[in-house]
Amino acid sequence: MRKSIVAVALVFCVILAACGSKDLSRSKAAKLIKEKYYTQQMIENGAQTTQVAEMKDQVVGQSGSVFGIRGGGLPDLRNYEKAGWITLVVRRCQFNSCAVDVSLTPKGTEESKGWKKTSDKVWMVPIFRREFIEVTGITSSEPSTAVAEFTSRWVPTDYGKELGAVTSAPETNSANFRLYDDGWRLIQ
Repeated sequence: MRKSIVAVALVFCVILAACGSKDLSRSKAAKLIKEKYYTQQMIENGAQTTQVAEMKDQVVGQSGSVFGIRGGGLPDLRNYEKAGWITLVVRRCQFNSCAVDVSLTPKGTEESKGWKKTSDKVWMVPIFRREFIEVTGITSSEPSTAVAEFTSRWVPTDYGKELGAVTSAPETNSANFRLYDDGWRLIQ
């Protein structure tokens, strides 16, 4: 008798554990979001970059974003110079553009080993990377689907910090989920 009660209790526990909850928890949603969108490769591929190029007598604009994503205007070049990456010689300016010479300094040559080279003398420098913060809420209009809202922000890389970049304010994003027989999956 005692053995059969233990066996029934054991079977009951196994059934309960197998059935589990069909609700999507914040921690499960966070885990799935991080696994899909916040892997090291995804972070590197999704990084905001700026371009550093060696050039001779090249015309560049005098205006532009301070962290000109894929920039290269005079404000960007001045920031690269301040970081010690390049030597900048402004040859002449006319209207809204200047002719410049740009060459990597010894520090820039060393730093460029960690940059992505896109051509002979052009590098893409990651200045921001996306950082996951938290899942802030989950809604569901039917039992087999859910939408998780989460926050993330842009965080400067070490290169971005050298340029004076700062962490952005948190941004709200959403991710869609579907419940399958084996559990919740993040869908596009």
